[in-house]
Amino acid sequence: MNGQKSLKIYTLANPRGVHFFCEVCNRNATTICPACRVTYYCSEKHRQVDLESIHEEVCSFLSILRNTPASKFTMNSDTSVTSNFKNTLLVSLHLISLTTIKAKEYLFEEQYLKALPAAVHSLHFNNQLHGSDSLENVCSLLLITEAKLGMGNVELARQIFAQAEWMTKGAISCPDETLSHLYRTLAKINFVLGNFPKVKHYSSKDIYYCCKKYGPISHHTAGGYFQLGLSFEKQGKMEVARSLFMKVSQKRFYCWFNQTI
Repeated sequence: MNGQKSLKIYTLANPRGVHFFCEVCNRNATTICPACRVTYYCSEKHRQVDLESIHEEVCSFLSILRNTPASKFTMNSDTSVTSNFKNTLLVSLHLISLTTIKAKEYLFEEQYLKALPAAVHSLHFNNQLHGSDSLENVCSLLLITEAKLGMGNVELARQIFAQAEWMTKGAISCPDETLSHLYRTLAKINFVLGNFPKVKHYSSKDIYYCCKKYGPISHHTAGGYFQLGLSFEKQGKMEVARSLFMKVSQKRFYCWFNQTI
């Protein structure tokens, strides 16, 4: 796939009112993937970014899923499920899991440009399977927020975060793990803005919901303590920062120890 050249898009040949946008940056697209022919890019550079991130792993599925009408993702009136529906559903769930995990891995490694396409694909798959207003989209939106934040685009990161926050406020109930992720991302935004009292406030909320979901000694809470530690370190409060980083180490150790016994 790397050896294939992108296909050029001729804008005048598009149906009236139809526009295509880059998978990576959402600018107007000028080229299209020659394999799946449903993924668009503004430049060859952004196509390469997507290829190195996730596209090679999902390309063969994209033309099938993106050309599948939304009605095919729902059961018919007599609630019977066709084998075709089952296959499409399983593929969609697999791709959501794959792209979400990949985006998280890249974010952990601080490879923000690579994380972005994986997070965007995750959002697209969630949109198609669950609908555009579903809570399932929140995680993907928060991953995109973190990628944009890491790339230095704070204003756009805040706009994307606002979409995720609006979805949680509009829901009747919101899972604890989603609220934890929401507050952790908000703490990261405020860290970049230098608003350390808010970092403390939102990191505490993150840890609370994380403990509520996974328990106080779970390694899942490490991220909240780490963000708090960074905040105090930035303020020169090294003693507090060291104690928080120690908590992170302990939780990582518990995780490793439980996996080895």
